[in-house]
Amino acid sequence: MWKSKILIDWCVFFPQSIFWLCRDDLSVYEPTRHQIDEKIFRKYTKHYYHEDYLLPENLFKHAKQKPCVAMTDVIPKEKYEKTYYYNDFLKPQRLKNEIGVYLYNEKKLIGGISFVVPNYELGTSKEERIALSILSHFIALKLEQLKQKDKYSHINMSPAEKRVFERLILGETDEEIAQALHISVYTVKKHLQHLYKKNGVSNRTSLIAKATLPNSS
Repeated sequence: MWKSKILIDWCVFFPQSIFWLCRDDLSVYEPTRHQIDEKIFRKYTKHYYHEDYLLPENLFKHAKQKPCVAMTDVIPKEKYEKTYYYNDFLKPQRLKNEIGVYLYNEKKLIGGISFVVPNYELGTSKEERIALSILSHFIALKLEQLKQKDKYSHINMSPAEKRVFERLILGETDEEIAQALHISVYTVKKHLQHLYKKNGVSNRTSLIAKATLPNSS
């Protein structure tokens, strides 16, 4: 799954992580954990989720969006250590600080990664913030690439048919597809016929509609 791929790449830097996607209203969905105990993760999503100051819906509704924010950027340490979130959720796990790294596509928030650490220093220096901001940019690019690859997962096709399909979506003719893929026009037509049959459509227009339009049959 593409979300697991994002976490695998990211966890080299931050082992205990939660990756999430973000809606236009700043609410998050489909959280995915890495190296966080399943019971603790369920407890977080059920009981502590809305207490998390670093979730976009809590953090950015009245503040400027940033690529990286630590918990102590949002609330003074003394006040934070009196919160329900800290004392009931983080402290029993011997964790102290949380850092949120936010992923943007053309200035639109599309997701993020939260990681928890056992001290207040890690991830808070100027150099580390710059590194986190750079990493967030590249992770956001990869997220968009993987989401695009997953975009047509509902279309039934073989690897060879997928190569033809990807050119078809670009609006290329059979001849242009054949030239780009170094195959014959006859082979292109055979792949298209298989695609139509597998996906219950009769022509290229219907196939493109099924691939790109919601609720298209």
